[in-house]
Amino acid sequence: MMKNRVKNKLSGVLCLAALASITAGCIKEELKECPPAASNVKIDFTLFDEQSLFADEIASVIAVLFDEQGTYIPPAMTLDKNTLDQYAGVELALAPGDYRMVFWANVGTNTEIQVVDGVPMITYKDIDGTQEQVLSNGDPVWYAPAVATTRVDVNAQPLEHYAFTVPADGNFTDRVAFTQTHNSVNVYIQGVPLNPVSMPTVEITGLACAAKFYGMAPLDEPLPCVTSSIQTVMAQKDNKSYALAGFETSPLGDMASMYLVVKNAAGDEIYRVLLSDAIAQSGADPTAHEINLLLTFNDNGDFDFTVKISEWEHDDLRIVA
Repeated sequence: MMKNRVKNKLSGVLCLAALASITAGCIKEELKECPPAASNVKIDFTLFDEQSLFADEIASVIAVLFDEQGTYIPPAMTLDKNTLDQYAGVELALAPGDYRMVFWANVGTNTEIQVVDGVPMITYKDIDGTQEQVLSNGDPVWYAPAVATTRVDVNAQPLEHYAFTVPADGNFTDRVAFTQTHNSVNVYIQGVPLNPVSMPTVEITGLACAAKFYGMAPLDEPLPCVTSSIQTVMAQKDNKSYALAGFETSPLGDMASMYLVVKNAAGDEIYRVLLSDAIAQSGADPTAHEINLLLTFNDNGDFDFTVKISEWEHDDLRIVA
């Protein structure tokens, strides 16, 4: 069972440390040569989506370093928001040679890095693995490196790793771009009774509980899935009120077994639809990283919802306390 296997957290295997740079002494068993005393490698961070600012989207970065054979070189680095606001990038002290790196952003609130049978992966926190669990939301996860498939592609394809060479003179500067690897699904409900202290709940069932560490791709052998359950909040726009649930999910991929479920304040299920059907009815792009769904509730006794495409921006809504 996964419950028995997922005990070896990457924090133990990779010795995650809250460091802004690697300045540790030379470990000759891990590096061919001793690294220089000062940082000689500088890697800047950016986003493929030029419409978004790095500082607005990224709150933390975990940077993991490997040698050319893919052997991990400790310690990994956790760059917090304050560090990234001073410099959106990473500085390293490395001896000449070939290296690989992987960068994860915004992992840590509801997701984590775990190791299953020696394979690192990104998972929801505290997964059991013996049955489908009801958990809270995911995180708005980003990943680097990635490469664009077209000149205007803002949602680039993740690569397995970022490979670079520190030259003999010891100085190296480059830039890596992050791409969004989570899905944002915003569900708006209009027509239900709205009371700030007793709001309806929206769930997405059948979400994959883990994805590959290298590139956030779906696992070859899917692990037991989870249900993400969120109590809605009140939102207003143009003098209309909505119940809003904003999901940050693992990559949706195959949605054949994923359901969108609405429950009233008492916890009774009042609506269920295949997520793929809801997206198709809305006219939204199922491959988009952000999907907005507007469900109109018609109180005619059979809890009939009509899914309509949202023609207004998610950010335009005002959240009501």
